[in-house]
Amino acid sequence: MKSKDQTKNGDDRNRSAPSPSNRLKYIIGGALFAALLVAVFMLSNRMAATQSVGFPNFQDSQFALLDQNGNRRRPDDFAGQPIALFFGFTYCPDVCPITLLNLTSAQDQLAAAGQNADNLQILFVTVDPERDTPSQLKAYLSLFDANVTGLTGAPGDVAATLQHFGDINRACSHLC
Repeated sequence: MKSKDQTKNGDDRNRSAPSPSNRLKYIIGGALFAALLVAVFMLSNRMAATQSVGFPNFQDSQFALLDQNGNRRRPDDFAGQPIALFFGFTYCPDVCPITLLNLTSAQDQLAAAGQNADNLQILFVTVDPERDTPSQLKAYLSLFDANVTGLTGAPGDVAATLQHFGDINRACSHLC
């Protein structure tokens, strides 16, 4: 006669070993999951190869906008040095001032690391040319301790510039 402990141990051993049908289910499930991962990877690679990512080359743009001093500026005016291109507007309550502070902090970090921080040109292109006149840009940018060039102009000129770099107006309307 078997004791209760022997019967329980015998039952536990039978329960812990998966049946052949359960093993087959795990193998099929794993294979389907792996096939799904491969399909998603292949699809994402195909989409990445067919879509353009990032901004176009700055030097290829054809803008002619006014800076905060009323001078007409073109992409060639900024050639030969790194550019931090930023889109915003002077009445932006949060994102624009924080981004300008971050960019000026980056300049400070470059200087602290022994790099020539003057090489980094920060360009602030308005998305609101109706209100952001050169004098408004000058007053706004004077609040930041950095060498930032503000760019504005006629609404059509600003719109063409923004279109060159993507749908910035729509993106900014969601952020600012």
